[in-house]
Amino acid sequence: MKKNVLCVSISLIFLTSFTGAVKINTNKQLEPRFEEVAVINLEELEKLEQDSARKLKAEKIDEFFSKGNMPLEGYGYKFVEVAEKYNLPYNLLPAIATQESTGGKRCINNNPFGWGSGKIKFKNFEESIEVVGEKMANHKYYKDKTIAQKLFTYNKEDKKYQIKIFSFMKKIDEMV
Repeated sequence: MKKNVLCVSISLIFLTSFTGAVKINTNKQLEPRFEEVAVINLEELEKLEQDSARKLKAEKIDEFFSKGNMPLEGYGYKFVEVAEKYNLPYNLLPAIATQESTGGKRCINNNPFGWGSGKIKFKNFEESIEVVGEKMANHKYYKDKTIAQKLFTYNKEDKKYQIKIFSFMKKIDEMV
């Protein structure tokens, strides 16, 4: 019995001292302080962490495009969303768009990626990001390949293409 009382006493001292989760009323009885106890839902916490990570990645992309005064500034969240959806590095498509069209400065038909040798038309940048992301993940020429292999397939002519893209990816990752 004494052992149980001791454990309860130590637990209450800990709760009172460190969390403020318990208070002692004037009748020397213990009352829980529910108004001060934060209930942590692990799913909500994970969602907050994911949202925070997405926001940081989007900010890095937008900052990168902003520094170059590129038209794709403001599409950072779309790039992150598509990258997550298709299991691609978040900075891959922005890097390709930078190499192919200087972040949208030199693109036609809302095609900043030069997709289909620049002949494919898109309604807007959002559509181009979505389509190119999906193709880079699922098209028979790209599916099940490493990023380096995907880049080689994307542009076989430029022997330094992979190096250029990886360099832009690193610059994006170093933003903010």
